[in-house]
Amino acid sequence: MPGEALRRVVLVGSGDSHHAGRAAQLAFLRLTGLPCEALGTQQFLDYGMLGPASPHAATLVVAVSASGSSPRLVTTVRRARAHGFRPWPSPAARAAPSARRRDGRWRPRSA
Repeated sequence: MPGEALRRVVLVGSGDSHHAGRAAQLAFLRLTGLPCEALGTQQFLDYGMLGPASPHAATLVVAVSASGSSPRLVTTVRRARAHGFRPWPSPAARAAPSARRRDGRWRPRSA
């Protein structure tokens, strides 16, 4: 449902990036007023897409990454998009050379 108002934010990352998401969780809640949770990439792949995110288009999935090249994170973004979520890569993920298309715009490496 394009244009639908956001109702939830999910911060997704692996390792240190997951912990950075956990540290930012409260800030997202206070700044946006939206429920926010930080999930590890595998946790999101296994359970996050099944959670209380209906409709998925109302959930912003923020991909947190220092390198932008984690295969699991790329898979997470691709699957989130395929399930109707609104994925948004962190600036580091967008800047990674392996995550850019030829025109310079961000895309999951395996897409």
